[in-house]
Amino acid sequence: MWLKNMGIDVKRAGNRELHVRLTHNGRMEEFTLTGRADYLAENAVVEVKAGRPRTSYIPAYLAQLNLYMLMYGIDQGLLLFGDGTFLRVRRSDFVIRQSLSYFSELAGCIEDFRVPEGDYAFCASCPYRVL
Repeated sequence: MWLKNMGIDVKRAGNRELHVRLTHNGRMEEFTLTGRADYLAENAVVEVKAGRPRTSYIPAYLAQLNLYMLMYGIDQGLLLFGDGTFLRVRRSDFVIRQSLSYFSELAGCIEDFRVPEGDYAFCASCPYRVL
């Protein structure tokens, strides 16, 4: 694997759950994040994306990686692309708060059977796209 060629010793990451409590739009909310990063290195969460980096997807990739870093309690991340390029990332509490706020808002839309406002670039991969 080319990660080893870069001197990165990795292992497959296991599933994680993190229970989150936050205040959003003036109300207290609790929810569970569930997911699994692609790999864990000694001191980094590693997420692999096929192909070349698509500029429009970078913010979503960084948000996902930051949430995985939160879930695994690791402050460093590595976002690897199929063309061999990579980004080294430090955990950002700002990105985490923005991501949690986004998912909280999205959950409200799903409960109310409303389409969320904003960028619809990711709708094609959303399991709730039929609403």
